[in-house]
Amino acid sequence: MTGCHACGSEIIGRDRFCRKCGASVPTSVADLVDTRQLNPNAPPPAVGAHGSREFTAQFYTPPAAYQPGGNVAPIYQTGSLKKKSGTWKIILLVCVLMLSIFVATGIVVSIQGRRNRQNQTANTVRVRSFQESFRNALGVELSELSKSDFPEVDGGFVNRLMRDDGPAGLAKVEAGDVITSLNGQAVKNLNELMQVLDSIRPGTEVPIAVYRDGETVNSKIKVDNPSFAPRMPEPKERDQGFLGVNGDVGSRKFIPSVRKWGVALSDPTNNGPADLAGLQGGDIITEFDGHVIRTREELQRRIRTATPRKKVQVKFYRGSVEQIAEILMGHRG
Repeated sequence: MTGCHACGSEIIGRDRFCRKCGASVPTSVADLVDTRQLNPNAPPPAVGAHGSREFTAQFYTPPAAYQPGGNVAPIYQTGSLKKKSGTWKIILLVCVLMLSIFVATGIVVSIQGRRNRQNQTANTVRVRSFQESFRNALGVELSELSKSDFPEVDGGFVNRLMRDDGPAGLAKVEAGDVITSLNGQAVKNLNELMQVLDSIRPGTEVPIAVYRDGETVNSKIKVDNPSFAPRMPEPKERDQGFLGVNGDVGSRKFIPSVRKWGVALSDPTNNGPADLAGLQGGDIITEFDGHVIRTREELQRRIRTATPRKKVQVKFYRGSVEQIAEILMGHRG
């Protein structure tokens, strides 16, 4: 058992430092030798002679917390670490805030874009639903009325009939007519016409009024189901008629001298059916194979339904003079 050279306290076991004062416990004779003699510039030892076995220098200075009567003080200075930690917290908070703003902005833009796409899709579906309903229930293709062509009336303009034996065809409705009322209710546009159509039970026969060449024509129409398209066999392309004109068939045209509408024919192709029959570009067709022609869509339908090699009679105006021509229809295929 040994004692502390600094305070004389008993050293227990293999302790390297005194438990009371914290002084180092020498484990060999070399520990008691003043090693500062290796440094020629070192000051002489303060206690004991050279080579003395007495403990001459304290190898370990205990912290103030372990010194008798000392005040407890923090061992490490953490002020700078706290300061840096606070700065990093602020930077992290700013980054999180900016990221939140960026994400929120992206979400808002995405939602707005989705709403716009939904509105556009809804409008497209609505228009398509209108057209499908008119085709299925009334057997006509309609469009909004041009007030420059019809400043005195309101309603839905008939571009063409879907088939001759459909509801409109059996009711003697013609392409170029303006539907002004349905089931006794006046309509100003396609929206109002659709509202009236929705109130009619499929299979019901109701009155219909159309405006035609300055007069109102009344009839009755049997409304079909607007949700189901009737079966209409489409002839193959080789079985469809061909008139022989460059580009589209023509454009809708008004004849002031007789106050009639027709279709101004495009330039016929050389040696085509129209050219061989003597028709010229600009001739206004008013009747094709016994059917009144007032719209370009209806003329296209009549040309396709005319079988190839069939002779059809065409009435047209060249200037203010009405003429008649007989056309031998060609085929598309």
